[in-house]
Amino acid sequence: MKKLLAIAAALALSVTLIPGTTANAALPKSVDTCKGVWVVLDTGSSTTKRCATKYSTGIEALKSAGFKVKTKKSEYGTFVCQIEGLPKTCDIANKDYWGNFQSTKTAAGTWGDWAYATTGADSSKPSKNVAEGWRYEKNLAMDPPSVTPPKQFTSVTASVSGTAKVGKTLKVKASASATAKYTYQWLRSGKSIKGATKPTYKLTSADKGKKISVKVTAKKSGYSPASVVSKAKKIK
Repeated sequence: MKKLLAIAAALALSVTLIPGTTANAALPKSVDTCKGVWVVLDTGSSTTKRCATKYSTGIEALKSAGFKVKTKKSEYGTFVCQIEGLPKTCDIANKDYWGNFQSTKTAAGTWGDWAYATTGADSSKPSKNVAEGWRYEKNLAMDPPSVTPPKQFTSVTASVSGTAKVGKTLKVKASASATAKYTYQWLRSGKSIKGATKPTYKLTSADKGKKISVKVTAKKSGYSPASVVSKAKKIK
């Protein structure tokens, strides 16, 4: 029995990956907000949505978004030959490769269909309103990524009503470009007031002479959260 176990262990250690495959390493975790360029990665079995804060080229955007990238020079320029260990080898002749796509944000805050990139990632110029998409393609396929970045609220507003006087209660009315749930944080001279996280706030002596406002954050499944700070009221 011990001999059989030893043989089994040896076989397990000697297994090699088939070219074009890799161990099941977790992808960098998705984020839900992005002030730079969205970068979407689809391995065919898992996806992630990341944000690049540096994006002078498509390659820089990939790296800035936190992906492990390998490149290789060819007669056609520098190309991305491996992302997150896929494929196993960096070879221009691989039938398994990374396809580069782009999706443009619409006026409604949604994302258009993925279109195959017409410029190499080494010379492309990503922009904030155009998401970068990467799909691991098998056998020279050209399938686009299966997901897009989160939808965007095109507007969030917050209007405060009530008498700006100690002892009185202020109330905020929030609205957004899509049906949403809201969270609230009242502010005194720009700083958070502990425990003041409801749509109403009763003014105290600590507020006298200060400016009171409220930060409202809109949230919805499939959307990036978006925040706005109301116009401040000076308290008497």
